[in-house]
Amino acid sequence: MRTEIHEFCRASSGPLLDAGAGCRRDAVQMARAGRDVVAVDAVPALLEAEPPHTRVRPVVGDVRDLPVHDASVGAVWCSAVLLHMDPADFVAALREFLRVLAPGGFAQISLKEGDGHSAEPMADSTVHRRHFFFYPLDRLRDFSAAAGFRIEGTWTGEQADSSGTVQTWRKLLLRPLG
Repeated sequence: MRTEIHEFCRASSGPLLDAGAGCRRDAVQMARAGRDVVAVDAVPALLEAEPPHTRVRPVVGDVRDLPVHDASVGAVWCSAVLLHMDPADFVAALREFLRVLAPGGFAQISLKEGDGHSAEPMADSTVHRRHFFFYPLDRLRDFSAAAGFRIEGTWTGEQADSSGTVQTWRKLLLRPLG
């Protein structure tokens, strides 16, 4: 992941957006590469979990309605967030990414590879479940086009989760249409 973040930083200009930043792990890596980063997450406690970094500005917000100015970031990074969204919310988030991108900008997203839906119990709750949506590449192309993007590149990578289970991740490089 560190290599991908480094390449993402190298290929972009201007401030970066980490959309769905969680505890800011990726945002801090971008900041260490010398970049200014807006780290957006819907959960305030996650944004506050780690010590502050001078180049990372934490902002509480939803990726489907970003509290970020139009055309204000050079690139959007969104890792392991959209996999929790149904098709309508997925497209809404992509439209927000397009809105906040400066001319010449791009978005890089990652989600688990597959097709279908699952709901898994959350570790700290017997009532709440985490939803996972898996989309084949042709659906991802449709979602991207509906939001105003084209897929410029796609690749996969394997990564172990916290339980040690190795999962395949689909990565997409998105550029605005036109």
